[in-house]
Amino acid sequence: MGGYFMGDDFCFAKDPLQQKSEEIQEIFNAFSPQDKNAIIPLLQSIQSHFGYLPQQSIALASWYLSIPITKVYSIITFSDHLRLEPKGKIHIEVCIGAGCYVKGGAELLQVLEAELGIKNGETTKDLLYSLNTVSCLGACGLAPAIKINHHIYGKLEPKDILRLLKEYAMRGG
Repeated sequence: MGGYFMGDDFCFAKDPLQQKSEEIQEIFNAFSPQDKNAIIPLLQSIQSHFGYLPQQSIALASWYLSIPITKVYSIITFSDHLRLEPKGKIHIEVCIGAGCYVKGGAELLQVLEAELGIKNGETTKDLLYSLNTVSCLGACGLAPAIKINHHIYGKLEPKDILRLLKEYAMRGG
């Protein structure tokens, strides 16, 4: 760990951790720079702190563990649990597993995309809603099902989506 490390919008000189807050330093110092297997737990810790993985933190993780940034990005984009963008206050997951799909999961997704003005994997500009598909919510008996924040809703029809969105909007999340 030395010399310079450059990204698209930044350049780290010598030890970039010294320029970061104490909290960020603590996240990184919890992992050995020699342990390349620490990349996923490190990224999870960064995401827990920020709510997503900011570009500069990804570059810092690459530098810290001496892992090429392209490899770090390939790990992030392979994982369903790591996010490059902030998650909305109201996070909606639509099950598109076999049971939910045949019972209308794709239609629920279409309604959500139309109502929210975003596509799967996106977050509204106001950071209120984010929308993702999942392979299974473990609620096959409730198909089709969605999860909003930590609550599962099942046996849904498109009209139910509008009602749920209104309820969450009134609560502010």
